[in-house]
Amino acid sequence: MRLTLHIEDFICKELYAPFIIENDNDYYDDLRNKFNIVLNQAKKAKADSKSIDIIQKYKSKILDALRCYYNADLSKCNAIIKKLVSDVGDNSFAVERLSKSYAFPGDTKKNCSFLDVG
Repeated sequence: MRLTLHIEDFICKELYAPFIIENDNDYYDDLRNKFNIVLNQAKKAKADSKSIDIIQKYKSKILDALRCYYNADLSKCNAIIKKLVSDVGDNSFAVERLSKSYAFPGDTKKNCSFLDVG
């Protein structure tokens, strides 16, 4: 799997992280909107049709997994996510061990805590 697009045309302020939402039930709509931005930016950056298909596939699958999660079908949610991760393979841009992740700088040998910042 390889996306082809002009990256300088792809970046936009609406996709800068972190994303903060007030309520858990707002997450689905916010994520769907972010995916729509990604899709529109990819088209604007002249991504090829295969890249557009990849974005649409992952958008659909991730939102499907989230719907399963909200419907308490954790087994199906987990299966969808595991399949998506296995499709990505060992591409470190998309999947990385916590101990090597740039998202969690510092001493990764200690426990990592995910805090509610709200």
